[in-house]
Amino acid sequence: MLRWTAAWLLQSVCRSEPAIVTIVLMLASTVPCGGSVPSSAAMAGVSGLRFAAQPDRSSAEENAGTVAGASGDTLRSSRPFPNSTNTGVPSGVTLTPSGGLTVTKAGAVIEGLNITGPVIIEAPNVTLKNCKITFTGYWGVYIKPGVTGTIVQDNEINGTGTNNEGSHGILGTGTFLRNNIYNVENGITLNGGDTTIRDNYIHDLKASGAPHYDGIEVDGGISNVTIEHNTVLNDHTQTSAVMIDNYFGPVSNVKVDNNYLVGGGYTVYVDGQFNGGSISGVSVTNNYLEKGYYGYYLVRNNDATVSGNAQAPARRAPAVEKSLR
Repeated sequence: MLRWTAAWLLQSVCRSEPAIVTIVLMLASTVPCGGSVPSSAAMAGVSGLRFAAQPDRSSAEENAGTVAGASGDTLRSSRPFPNSTNTGVPSGVTLTPSGGLTVTKAGAVIEGLNITGPVIIEAPNVTLKNCKITFTGYWGVYIKPGVTGTIVQDNEINGTGTNNEGSHGILGTGTFLRNNIYNVENGITLNGGDTTIRDNYIHDLKASGAPHYDGIEVDGGISNVTIEHNTVLNDHTQTSAVMIDNYFGPVSNVKVDNNYLVGGGYTVYVDGQFNGGSISGVSVTNNYLEKGYYGYYLVRNNDATVSGNAQAPARRAPAVEKSLR
């Protein structure tokens, strides 16, 4: 779960989970809890809904990107869902060692690096691709609020799972494609709108402290977001694969379509219980979901569209990962 200050880095958001229901429109309690963020990050700077049985995927189905239910219902993708073989740094790319980076040159292209430390993007129209990023602390890639035109694609982002309470693989806005993100508390967290999240593999969430795990977070003050054809595996009993809420402001025009989503308390939250404003124009469609600890969805105080999703009982993430290959 997200931890930000008043400038996005101080307030911790925690949620208590009702014990029963699959899809609900209801009231529930919220348990606030404080969180702290490291005061600095060491880095080397450079400028520059029907119920379906568990899928039994044949090799033909896997190659076609198909997940089929026992009833014969099929959720199809034009390509296989993201996994370790089709995300991250492409094979054959030679990586050059590097420390953490702060990018201040508009239009810079950062590629082919084995980066130890965070990447902070302060300039518009930056592309970060074909890199391996290993970090401890609060973020792997941080795009500062207001920065536009960022592309983060084909990277492996490893938060190491230690000394990383409240960590994010990617924190910011932009276009995020085919990244392999793991060992973090939150895979991708948005701090603004106009974002596309597509073909990413978010898995093996692991963090120190008292983590609240979310694969993808949209925590208010955000509009115009597409979350499409990602694999998000949350092998914990909280919090979500996809979290959409109005904590920091209103939410509008968010599409969650054709993703493979697993686990958490509820697999998908669209939660308007906070005072940040309304939630409107949210759709959760054509996804394949495996059940969270409490259920598949929590939709509260809004009229999100939920349709065309295939559902299956919960499995442990390693079994899901194996079926994706």
